[in-house]
Amino acid sequence: MRQLNTTATGRERAGLAVLLLVCTLAGVDLGANLLAVNELTRQLDMSATQKLWVQDVYTFVMAGLLVAMGGLGDRIGRRRLLMLGAAGFATASFVAAFATSAALLIAARAALGVAGATLMPSTLGLIRGMFHVPEQRRAAIAATVAGVTVGSAVGPLVGGVLLAVTARPTSVYLISVPGMLALLVLGRFLLPEVRNPEAPPFDLVSAALSVGAVFPVVYGLKTMTGSGVGPLSIAAVLAGGAFASAFVTRQLSLQRPLIDLWLLRHPTFGAGIVLNLLVMFVLMGFSPLLMEYLQAGAGLDPAGAGLVQLASPVVMVLAITGATLLAKRGVRTGTLMIGGFAVATLGMLALTQVTAGTGALLVMVGASLLAAGAGVATALVADTMVATAPQEKAAAAGALSETGKELGSALGMAVLGSIGAAVYSARVGDAAPDAVPAAALDAARETIGAALAAAAELPGGAGAALAEVARQASAQAINVVGVAGAVTLIAGVIIAAVSMRRTPRHAVSATTKPQTGRLSPSGRR
Repeated sequence: MRQLNTTATGRERAGLAVLLLVCTLAGVDLGANLLAVNELTRQLDMSATQKLWVQDVYTFVMAGLLVAMGGLGDRIGRRRLLMLGAAGFATASFVAAFATSAALLIAARAALGVAGATLMPSTLGLIRGMFHVPEQRRAAIAATVAGVTVGSAVGPLVGGVLLAVTARPTSVYLISVPGMLALLVLGRFLLPEVRNPEAPPFDLVSAALSVGAVFPVVYGLKTMTGSGVGPLSIAAVLAGGAFASAFVTRQLSLQRPLIDLWLLRHPTFGAGIVLNLLVMFVLMGFSPLLMEYLQAGAGLDPAGAGLVQLASPVVMVLAITGATLLAKRGVRTGTLMIGGFAVATLGMLALTQVTAGTGALLVMVGASLLAAGAGVATALVADTMVATAPQEKAAAAGALSETGKELGSALGMAVLGSIGAAVYSARVGDAAPDAVPAAALDAARETIGAALAAAAELPGGAGAALAEVARQASAQAINVVGVAGAVTLIAGVIIAAVSMRRTPRHAVSATTKPQTGRLSPSGRR
């Protein structure tokens, strides 16, 4: 059995490559699905509601199951859970690729969400058990964050190639199948099995309560984004809060709970969840505005907008690599984390200077700074949270980290997305020429794409005037969201400065209670 705090061997590095493949493919699947959804809507004759479910059901299901899957991985073994998830992901992807109806595709995407919920908790938990030297563990976690980012960016490009050469838009779901099958073969030999030998039986009631706490909240927030605040979305969020209260009460009453709430009481761990939420709140709240502005406001075609967006993940990977090297040279994790939030804040401040005539360059610079800072922050937060948790609870810690991200993403799209939409609609309504018909104005107030389409149908100078008003309104929406995002990230700087100021120069060591650190070295551990 390899002793703790020893340098990783070639086997661990090869195992990391397998885990990196998993993370990258998960990102590719998300990116390809976003690209293909319009073609899928046409081919399968989907309604607007069905289209939304194809887009969102994966996230709903995955977010709801993360906590339960993290606890399950610590009990049955993280490698076993990962292998089960990979098998499920490949199977569901194959079903989605040959779906002949919207209902079957939605069901397959939901199954992908179940499988997807196993991937990141298992990956982070395995990394905690495979890499005991802080610098190596930090680099491994940074690589997984970069893998998801690169996969999300490459997904639309790969999906676009498949859409161009095949007649079936559902073929994009086949992208991940070979990689997941490779994991099933290689994982058995390269990944160790790590579990908590003293884990109690899996608590199905707690698992159900955790799903009930997260799923309705994410659903409610996403419904607010698409349809506005209404009785259904409010009821969903309130129901999630009630389930969350019941979940916490049950965990406190159990001697051996599904999730040890001691983790949340630890200041570094609890702050990590908040920091993840804040980063994803800003990142995902801004992303829809970015694509809309590039394609309509800056006048780029989809391919050009995609190429501009590729700058962000490239810069993010470079920034994560640089931060990892600085940490290896002795720079404190907390200092680097604060720096990440500060760089992301500069990116949002740059976006407050965007105008209708700015073009794509300033937007690309702002978005790249945001991505770089967010990447550094999330990678270091994930490392800190996994290292803070006892080793036998590392998968649960990873699940809580990912849950914070998912809630932040949903909140960002609901809050910042709604702010951006409200600013855009109000500015178009206030500045539109009097000559614009009421029907065209109503359409123009929805999105800039709709505004440009309406402007093209108007005679004389009214169309050109409406198009210019829409471009200005789109830029102003980005300005306001930039301010809101900057304020949010400044809060992150403060929280990181207070909570992470005492983190050691290497990585946060595992903070343990009695009997911490016992792992079951099943297989070759």
